[in-house]
Amino acid sequence: MTARASSGEHAYVTIEKDMKEERIPGILILCGREQYLVKWAIDLLTKKYVEPASKEMDLFISEDPEITIDEIKSVCETLPILSPKKLVVLKDYVPVENERVIEYLEDLPESTILVLAYEKITEKSKTAAGKKNDERTGTSNRRSGRDILFKMVKSKGKIYDFGSLGRMQLAKFISKRLRGLGKEADPSLISMIIAESGYYNRDGYYTLYNIENDVKKMADHCPGSQLTVEDVIAGLSENLETNIFAMLDAVSGNRKDEAFRLLYDLILSGEKAPKLIAVTASQLELMLCIKEMRQEGKTRFQMEKEMNVHEYRLKKAMGFAEKYSERDLRRILHSVYETDGRIKTGFLEPQMALEMMIAEI
Repeated sequence: MTARASSGEHAYVTIEKDMKEERIPGILILCGREQYLVKWAIDLLTKKYVEPASKEMDLFISEDPEITIDEIKSVCETLPILSPKKLVVLKDYVPVENERVIEYLEDLPESTILVLAYEKITEKSKTAAGKKNDERTGTSNRRSGRDILFKMVKSKGKIYDFGSLGRMQLAKFISKRLRGLGKEADPSLISMIIAESGYYNRDGYYTLYNIENDVKKMADHCPGSQLTVEDVIAGLSENLETNIFAMLDAVSGNRKDEAFRLLYDLILSGEKAPKLIAVTASQLELMLCIKEMRQEGKTRFQMEKEMNVHEYRLKKAMGFAEKYSERDLRRILHSVYETDGRIKTGFLEPQMALEMMIAEI
């Protein structure tokens, strides 16, 4: 059973209810885009089932995806010392000895709760080249082993899929973090933070971890207790989407040196090429849609409704779209897609491909 899919409520609500009503199964999977909430759920389970005095003995966490079934059995069959349950957490575990693993996990000791933590429920489809590589490395078998494991847990235990928060939930999250930092913000500013952060952008790289970090920056910038627009802008100034816009702005103004500097800053900050390309493509696609809809005579409000884009993000994109013709946007977007292909096929190293992209546009 998958928590979110079955009930419609967010998994963080479901797992809290299940814990309160003592409905946590002996084996469960925590997964999804919001790894912030996966960690939160592990902490919640630890607080409920593990006594602090015997935490070293009654809590076991492994980050080894190749931990053996014999090691798992040894840990799971050790009785808890002082705690109600022995809590065993396996992160990114991929079973190899499928039959032995499934046979054992279907009959876990009642004294143990086994938690399997993943980022995603299913693997993305592979290209033909990728499948051949899987055959050489054994990755295909490992993936099928994980798929079998998910099916077993779905029938015998429970899967909690921590996806993106809804807007009201995200607003509450931000407000709570601000209060914890001694700050407050009007609902309109909370909406601005959500829109400007890019949390609901299609690339999906911006998560609650990023929101929390940006909220801390806003609080640090705010001398009083009430957050202002200036504080929000300052806190989001290092936001990836904002920096991508700045890089595109430098390109449009023929300031290639500045564009390269911004690119290198992003790379040095740890941003990976696929993420940079995804966000850049997302911004260009949005600007192109704006151009096309303007030609159709659509108003900003109609665009906002049809594209499901918040007014703050739309206004920003509209301002940048003015600097490009539709033809230029299509040309630049084509260059971004080509860059993505060059990296994925191994034709060019990621940094060189990104540099070429800036030089070409």
